[in-house]
Amino acid sequence: MAEVNNDIRQFHATKRNEIRYITIEINHPDITTRRFVRDQVTAKTFTIDGGQMTFEPLNFEVPRPSQREQEQSSITVKLGRLGSEFLAEIKKITAFGWMQQGELIYREIYPTGEVKEFEFSISDVRISTQSVNIIASDDNPINYRVSKVYTIGQFPGLETV
Repeated sequence: MAEVNNDIRQFHATKRNEIRYITIEINHPDITTRRFVRDQVTAKTFTIDGGQMTFEPLNFEVPRPSQREQEQSSITVKLGRLGSEFLAEIKKITAFGWMQQGELIYREIYPTGEVKEFEFSISDVRISTQSVNIIASDDNPINYRVSKVYTIGQFPGLETV
């Protein structure tokens, strides 16, 4: 009888296995938007913001973003062996294109239709022979390298330049 009680206690103490799809979306002006879903064999289509989006299956590692206040959130996405097609897509980014900000969107999609979404700015892309690592944070590092924009209203002498 004690063994049955232990089994019941363990059953109720165990967390329920909740189905959720982990997805990432990579956006940049120079390349085609790419959407990936983790731990799937076939492409999945989800309804997000009233529109249908299809995500390609890909084996990748990504931690769940931190949601603490007063803390800069950043994640590193480790994309496993990507096809040469996607690597060629990344290589399409020109020298000036690297100055434009890329965006990474992390989503958790639940069967109930609930979507948790986190948007990040891509700060670094590291390509090796084995994988591609994308480092993204919730602030835009491109803004740190930009000086103040001067206008003719503030500095009338700029009209002659």
